[in-house]
Amino acid sequence: ADAEGLFLHSPHVVELEPSRFNQVVFLDTRAWMVVYYSEWCGHCVRYAPVFERIAAAHESHAELKFGAINCAQYGEFCGSRSVHAFPTVRAYHFPGLKGSFTEDGGEVPRNLARQEEAISDWMLTQRGVAATSASGKLPLGVAATSASSEPTLNDPGRPASAAEGENASSVTEVA
Repeated sequence: ADAEGLFLHSPHVVELEPSRFNQVVFLDTRAWMVVYYSEWCGHCVRYAPVFERIAAAHESHAELKFGAINCAQYGEFCGSRSVHAFPTVRAYHFPGLKGSFTEDGGEVPRNLARQEEAISDWMLTQRGVAATSASGKLPLGVAATSASSEPTLNDPGRPASAAEGENASSVTEVA
C-alpha cells in the first residue's frame, strides 16, 4: 500500500525519494533543509505546517531548498541515514554546521527546529550570512565562539553519542 506523504501537494517542500536523494539534495550545491518524518507520527503531522511555513518564508532565497522524506514509506533509507526518531530535521551544505556535507546531514537541534523565527535566523547564520534576530542577538541555540566568527550549536539537551548508539534500532516519536 502506498503511504501518504505529508508534503505531496506542497509548493514549497519537495517530497523526496531515496532513488533521487543524492542527485537532488546531496550533489546539489544549494543548502537543503530536510525533514525526515512518518505520516503516522502525530508530532510529524503537527510539525508539517510549521515546516511548510518556514519553507514558504524562504521562497525568495534561491540558494536554500526544503525537502521531506516519508520514513514510513522509505524506512530502510531513513535508517541508513541514522534517523531513528520523528520528526528529524537535517541540514545539508551549511558551512557552519558539522556534518552538513555528509550523506547523513547536520543535525538541527529539535528545540530550534520548532521556532519559526529562530530557525530562520539560524539557517542564515549557518550559511555564513550575517543574521541577527529583531533584538540584535544571535538566535536561540547558537553561541558565538571567541576564537572565530563561526557560531557553534549550543544544545545541552542532546544525548551523548554513546547513549544514541544504544538505542539505534528503535524508532521514537519525539515532541
